[in-house]
Amino acid sequence: MDANDYYKRGNASAAAKNYDPAIADYTEAIRRVPDTPKVAPVYNARGIAYYNKGDFAKALGDFSEVLRLTPDNARAYENRGKVYQHEKDFPAAIGDFKKSLELASNNPILRENLEKLLALTGGDNPSPETGDSPADPEVSVSAESGNSALPKQFSTTEPQDPQTQFELGLGCHNVKNNEKAVYWYTKAAKQGHASAQYNLGFCYTRGEGVRKNDETAVQWFAKAAEQGLAQGQYVLGFSYHKGIGIPQDTEKAVYWYEKAAKQGDSRAQEELQKLKNRVPQNRPSPETEKPSPPSSPSPQNGNLAVDSNNASPLPK
Repeated sequence: MDANDYYKRGNASAAAKNYDPAIADYTEAIRRVPDTPKVAPVYNARGIAYYNKGDFAKALGDFSEVLRLTPDNARAYENRGKVYQHEKDFPAAIGDFKKSLELASNNPILRENLEKLLALTGGDNPSPETGDSPADPEVSVSAESGNSALPKQFSTTEPQDPQTQFELGLGCHNVKNNEKAVYWYTKAAKQGHASAQYNLGFCYTRGEGVRKNDETAVQWFAKAAEQGLAQGQYVLGFSYHKGIGIPQDTEKAVYWYEKAAKQGDSRAQEELQKLKNRVPQNRPSPETEKPSPPSSPSPQNGNLAVDSNNASPLPK
Protein backbone atom coordinates (compact mmCIF):
# COMPACT_ATOMS: atom_id res chain seq x y z
CA MET A 1 0.00 0.00 0.00
CA ASP A 2 1.18 3.50 -0.76
CA ALA A 3 0.45 6.73 1.14
CA ASN A 4 -2.70 7.42 -0.84
CA ASP A 5 -4.08 3.96 0.00
CA TYR A 6 -3.53 4.55 3.71
CA TYR A 7 -5.16 7.98 3.39
CA LYS A 8 -8.23 6.56 1.66
CA ARG A 9 -8.57 3.73 4.17
CA GLY A 10 -8.23 6.24 6.97
CA ASN A 11 -11.06 8.28 5.46
CA ALA A 12 -13.26 5.18 5.30
CA SER A 13 -12.58 4.37 8.95
CA ALA A 14 -13.22 7.98 9.98
CA ALA A 15 -16.53 8.00 8.09
CA ALA A 16 -17.53 4.91 10.10
CA LYS A 17 -16.42 6.70 13.31
CA ASN A 18 -13.61 4.20 13.86
CA TYR A 19 -11.13 6.85 14.84
CA ASP A 20 -8.24 4.78 16.19
CA PRO A 21 -7.63 2.84 12.95
CA ALA A 22 -8.23 6.05 10.99
CA ILE A 23 -5.55 7.85 13.00
CA ALA A 24 -3.15 4.94 12.52
CA ASP A 25 -3.63 5.01 8.73
CA TYR A 26 -3.30 8.80 8.56
CA THR A 27 -0.09 8.57 10.59
CA GLU A 28 1.33 5.98 8.21
CA ALA A 29 0.37 8.12 5.22
CA ILE A 30 2.13 11.13 6.77
CA ARG A 31 5.23 9.01 7.38
CA ARG A 32 5.38 8.01 3.71
CA VAL A 33 4.90 11.49 2.21
CA PRO A 34 7.56 14.26 2.09
CA ASP A 35 6.98 17.25 4.37
CA THR A 36 5.37 19.43 1.69
CA PRO A 37 1.97 21.13 1.28
CA LYS A 38 0.72 17.92 -0.34
CA VAL A 39 0.52 16.23 3.07
CA ALA A 40 -1.59 19.03 4.61
CA PRO A 41 -4.94 17.29 3.88
CA VAL A 42 -3.75 14.22 5.78
CA TYR A 43 -2.82 16.30 8.84
CA ASN A 44 -6.22 17.97 8.56
CA ALA A 45 -8.04 14.63 8.39
CA ARG A 46 -6.09 13.27 11.35
CA GLY A 47 -6.82 16.45 13.31
CA ILE A 48 -10.54 15.94 12.76
CA ALA A 49 -10.25 12.32 13.89
CA TYR A 50 -8.42 13.42 17.04
CA TYR A 51 -11.08 16.07 17.64
CA ASN A 52 -13.93 13.60 17.29
CA LYS A 53 -12.10 11.21 19.61
CA GLY A 54 -11.77 13.97 22.21
CA ASP A 55 -7.98 14.37 22.02
CA PHE A 56 -8.04 18.14 21.58
CA ALA A 57 -4.33 18.76 22.20
CA LYS A 58 -3.36 16.51 19.29
CA ALA A 59 -6.10 17.97 17.10
CA LEU A 60 -4.69 21.43 17.80
CA GLY A 61 -1.22 20.23 16.85
CA ASP A 62 -2.39 18.77 13.55
CA PHE A 63 -4.35 21.86 12.52
CA SER A 64 -1.28 23.94 13.34
CA GLU A 65 0.76 21.64 11.08
CA VAL A 66 -1.74 22.27 8.27
CA LEU A 67 -1.19 26.02 8.72
CA ARG A 68 2.58 25.60 8.77
CA LEU A 69 2.39 23.82 5.42
CA THR A 70 -0.41 25.93 3.92
CA PRO A 71 -0.48 29.32 5.70
CA ASP A 72 -3.50 30.59 3.75
CA ASN A 73 -5.73 27.61 4.56
CA ALA A 74 -9.01 29.19 5.72
CA ARG A 75 -10.54 25.85 6.77
CA ALA A 76 -7.57 25.02 8.97
CA TYR A 77 -7.92 28.35 10.78
CA GLU A 78 -11.61 27.59 11.28
CA ASN A 79 -10.92 24.08 12.57
CA ARG A 80 -8.18 25.22 14.91
CA GLY A 81 -10.43 28.03 16.13
CA LYS A 82 -13.11 25.50 17.03
CA VAL A 83 -10.61 23.54 19.11
CA TYR A 84 -9.67 26.76 20.92
CA GLN A 85 -13.37 27.51 21.37
CA HIS A 86 -14.00 24.07 22.85
CA GLU A 87 -11.08 24.58 25.24
CA LYS A 88 -12.47 28.00 26.27
CA ASP A 89 -9.48 29.89 24.85
CA PHE A 90 -11.80 32.52 23.41
CA PRO A 91 -9.21 35.12 22.33
CA ALA A 92 -7.35 32.50 20.28
CA ALA A 93 -10.62 31.19 18.81
CA ILE A 94 -11.74 34.67 17.80
CA GLY A 95 -8.36 35.37 16.19
CA ASP A 96 -8.47 32.18 14.11
CA PHE A 97 -12.10 32.71 13.08
CA LYS A 98 -11.35 36.26 11.96
CA LYS A 99 -8.30 35.06 10.00
CA SER A 100 -10.42 32.37 8.33
CA LEU A 101 -13.00 34.95 7.29
CA GLU A 102 -10.29 37.24 5.96
CA LEU A 103 -9.14 34.41 3.70
CA ALA A 104 -12.63 33.19 2.73
CA SER A 105 -15.44 35.63 3.52
CA ASN A 106 -18.18 33.44 2.00
CA ASN A 107 -18.69 31.42 5.17
CA PRO A 108 -21.95 32.57 6.78
CA ILE A 109 -22.07 29.75 9.34
CA LEU A 110 -18.62 30.63 10.68
CA ARG A 111 -19.54 34.33 10.67
CA GLU A 112 -22.65 33.54 12.71
CA ASN A 113 -20.60 31.46 15.15
CA LEU A 114 -18.07 34.28 15.49
CA GLU A 115 -20.83 36.81 16.15
CA LYS A 116 -22.25 34.62 18.94
CA LEU A 117 -18.80 34.17 20.46
CA LEU A 118 -18.14 37.91 20.32
CA ALA A 119 -21.53 38.59 21.91
CA LEU A 120 -20.81 36.17 24.75
CA THR A 121 -17.36 37.61 25.40
CA GLY A 122 -18.27 41.22 24.67
CA GLY A 123 -15.84 41.66 21.76
CA ASP A 124 -16.21 43.85 18.69
CA ASN A 125 -18.46 42.77 15.83
CA PRO A 126 -16.74 41.28 12.79
CA SER A 127 -16.51 43.37 9.67
CA PRO A 128 -19.49 43.04 7.32
CA GLU A 129 -19.36 40.72 4.36
CA THR A 130 -18.47 42.24 1.02
CA GLY A 131 -21.17 40.94 -1.25
CA ASP A 132 -23.73 38.15 -1.10
CA SER A 133 -22.44 34.61 -0.75
CA PRO A 134 -24.27 31.28 -0.77
CA ALA A 135 -24.68 29.47 2.54
CA ASP A 136 -22.30 26.58 3.10
CA PRO A 137 -23.84 24.12 5.60
CA GLU A 138 -20.79 21.82 5.57
CA VAL A 139 -18.27 24.33 6.80
CA SER A 140 -15.09 23.27 8.59
CA VAL A 141 -12.63 21.10 6.72
CA SER A 142 -10.30 21.40 3.79
CA ALA A 143 -11.90 20.33 0.56
CA GLU A 144 -9.16 17.75 0.09
CA SER A 145 -9.89 15.85 3.30
CA GLY A 146 -13.24 14.37 2.41
CA ASN A 147 -14.31 14.32 6.07
CA SER A 148 -17.34 15.79 7.77
CA ALA A 149 -17.19 19.17 9.44
CA LEU A 150 -16.25 19.75 13.04
CA PRO A 151 -19.36 20.31 15.12
CA LYS A 152 -20.59 23.82 15.83
CA GLN A 153 -20.08 24.79 19.47
CA PHE A 154 -22.42 27.61 20.45
CA SER A 155 -26.16 27.60 20.82
CA THR A 156 -28.26 30.75 20.53
CA THR A 157 -29.21 30.70 24.22
CA GLU A 158 -27.07 31.71 27.18
CA PRO A 159 -25.49 28.82 29.08
CA GLN A 160 -27.13 28.05 32.42
CA ASP A 161 -24.43 25.75 33.79
CA PRO A 162 -22.42 27.64 36.47
CA GLN A 163 -19.09 26.10 35.42
CA THR A 164 -19.59 27.28 31.83
CA GLN A 165 -20.67 30.71 33.09
CA PHE A 166 -17.56 30.88 35.26
CA GLU A 167 -15.30 29.90 32.35
CA LEU A 168 -16.91 32.55 30.15
CA GLY A 169 -16.25 35.09 32.89
CA LEU A 170 -12.65 33.97 33.13
CA GLY A 171 -12.23 34.25 29.36
CA CYS A 172 -13.65 37.78 29.41
CA HIS A 173 -11.46 38.73 32.38
CA ASN A 174 -8.34 37.46 30.61
CA VAL A 175 -9.01 39.82 27.69
CA LYS A 176 -9.82 42.65 30.13
CA ASN A 177 -13.51 42.80 29.25
CA ASN A 178 -14.23 43.26 32.92
CA GLU A 179 -17.89 44.27 32.78
CA LYS A 180 -18.74 41.12 30.85
CA ALA A 181 -16.59 39.10 33.25
CA VAL A 182 -18.60 40.45 36.20
CA TYR A 183 -21.81 39.58 34.35
CA TRP A 184 -20.83 35.92 33.99
CA TYR A 185 -19.17 35.64 37.41
CA THR A 186 -22.35 36.97 39.03
CA LYS A 187 -24.53 34.42 37.25
CA ALA A 188 -22.28 31.56 38.35
CA ALA A 189 -21.74 32.94 41.86
CA LYS A 190 -25.48 33.15 42.50
CA GLN A 191 -25.65 29.44 41.70
CA GLY A 192 -23.04 28.73 44.38
CA HIS A 193 -19.88 28.40 42.23
CA ALA A 194 -17.09 29.02 44.74
CA SER A 195 -14.43 30.17 42.28
CA ALA A 196 -16.89 32.55 40.65
CA GLN A 197 -17.77 33.95 44.09
CA TYR A 198 -14.08 34.47 44.78
CA ASN A 199 -13.40 36.13 41.42
CA LEU A 200 -16.45 38.35 41.80
CA GLY A 201 -15.09 39.47 45.16
CA PHE A 202 -11.78 40.16 43.44
CA CYS A 203 -13.54 42.37 40.88
CA TYR A 204 -15.26 44.37 43.66
CA THR A 205 -11.92 44.71 45.47
CA ARG A 206 -10.14 46.02 42.38
CA GLY A 207 -13.06 47.93 40.90
CA GLU A 208 -12.77 45.88 37.72
CA GLY A 209 -15.98 45.92 35.72
CA VAL A 210 -17.94 47.19 38.72
CA ARG A 211 -17.76 50.03 41.23
CA LYS A 212 -15.17 49.26 43.91
CA ASN A 213 -16.86 48.08 47.08
CA ASP A 214 -14.83 46.31 49.79
CA GLU A 215 -17.91 45.39 51.84
CA THR A 216 -19.50 43.57 48.90
CA ALA A 217 -16.15 41.97 48.06
CA VAL A 218 -15.90 40.51 51.56
CA GLN A 219 -19.40 39.08 51.33
CA TRP A 220 -18.44 37.15 48.20
CA PHE A 221 -15.10 36.09 49.67
CA ALA A 222 -16.98 34.80 52.71
CA LYS A 223 -19.29 32.69 50.54
CA ALA A 224 -16.30 31.15 48.77
CA ALA A 225 -14.49 30.60 52.07
CA GLU A 226 -17.49 28.89 53.65
CA GLN A 227 -17.48 26.45 50.73
CA GLY A 228 -13.88 25.51 51.48
CA LEU A 229 -12.05 27.48 48.78
CA ALA A 230 -8.55 28.04 50.17
CA GLN A 231 -8.01 31.34 48.33
CA GLY A 232 -11.30 32.65 49.71
CA GLN A 233 -10.36 31.58 53.23
CA TYR A 234 -7.00 33.34 52.97
CA VAL A 235 -8.51 36.58 51.64
CA LEU A 236 -11.29 36.53 54.23
CA GLY A 237 -8.63 36.11 56.91
CA PHE A 238 -6.64 38.94 55.35
CA SER A 239 -9.76 41.14 55.36
CA TYR A 240 -10.33 40.49 59.05
CA HIS A 241 -6.62 41.00 59.72
CA LYS A 242 -6.45 44.40 58.03
CA GLY A 243 -10.03 45.56 58.55
CA ILE A 244 -10.75 45.69 54.80
CA GLY A 245 -14.47 45.71 54.09
CA ILE A 246 -15.18 44.37 57.59
CA PRO A 247 -14.22 45.36 61.16
CA GLN A 248 -10.71 44.29 62.11
CA ASP A 249 -10.74 41.07 64.15
CA THR A 250 -7.48 39.24 64.78
CA GLU A 251 -9.15 36.13 66.21
CA LYS A 252 -11.28 35.64 63.11
CA ALA A 253 -8.28 36.41 60.91
CA VAL A 254 -6.35 33.59 62.56
CA TYR A 255 -9.35 31.26 62.28
CA TRP A 256 -9.58 31.71 58.49
CA TYR A 257 -5.82 31.73 58.01
CA GLU A 258 -5.72 28.36 59.75
CA LYS A 259 -8.42 27.01 57.43
CA ALA A 260 -6.46 28.11 54.36
CA ALA A 261 -3.10 27.01 55.78
CA LYS A 262 -4.39 23.47 56.30
CA GLN A 263 -5.05 23.37 52.55
CA GLY A 264 -1.48 24.42 51.81
CA ASP A 265 -1.93 28.16 51.19
CA SER A 266 1.57 29.51 51.79
CA ARG A 267 0.40 33.11 52.26
CA ALA A 268 -1.91 32.06 55.07
CA GLN A 269 0.90 30.04 56.65
CA GLU A 270 3.15 33.09 56.62
CA GLU A 271 0.49 35.33 58.18
CA LEU A 272 -0.20 32.74 60.88
CA GLN A 273 3.41 32.81 61.95
CA LYS A 274 3.02 36.53 62.63
CA LEU A 275 -0.31 36.33 64.47
CA LYS A 276 -0.97 33.01 66.17
CA ASN A 277 0.86 33.82 69.43
CA ARG A 278 -1.27 36.92 69.98
CA VAL A 279 -4.66 35.11 70.02
CA PRO A 280 -6.14 33.33 73.10
CA GLN A 281 -6.43 29.54 72.61
CA ASN A 282 -10.15 29.38 73.55
CA ARG A 283 -11.37 31.82 70.93
CA PRO A 284 -14.97 31.47 69.63
CA SER A 285 -15.68 29.96 66.17
CA PRO A 286 -16.87 32.55 63.64
CA GLU A 287 -17.62 30.03 60.88
CA THR A 288 -21.28 30.91 60.56
CA GLU A 289 -20.98 34.65 61.14
CA LYS A 290 -21.62 37.02 58.25
CA PRO A 291 -19.33 39.96 57.46
CA SER A 292 -20.49 43.32 58.78
CA PRO A 293 -19.74 46.64 57.08
CA PRO A 294 -16.55 48.47 58.07
CA SER A 295 -16.21 51.95 59.49
CA SER A 296 -13.29 52.82 57.22
CA PRO A 297 -12.69 50.49 54.25
CA SER A 298 -9.12 50.13 52.98
CA PRO A 299 -7.79 49.04 49.58
CA GLN A 300 -7.13 45.34 49.05
CA ASN A 301 -3.46 44.55 48.53
CA GLY A 302 -3.46 40.77 48.62
CA ASN A 303 -1.95 38.71 45.80
CA LEU A 304 -5.02 36.82 44.62
CA ALA A 305 -5.58 33.81 42.35
CA VAL A 306 -8.62 32.56 40.51
CA ASP A 307 -9.81 28.97 40.19
CA SER A 308 -9.78 26.22 42.78
CA ASN A 309 -9.09 23.74 40.00
CA ASN A 310 -6.60 25.89 38.11
CA ALA A 311 -5.23 28.72 40.19
CA SER A 312 -3.72 30.85 37.46
CA PRO A 313 -3.40 34.55 38.32
CA LEU A 314 -5.91 37.08 37.12
CA PRO A 315 -4.51 39.82 34.89
CA LYS A 316 -2.99 42.73 36.76
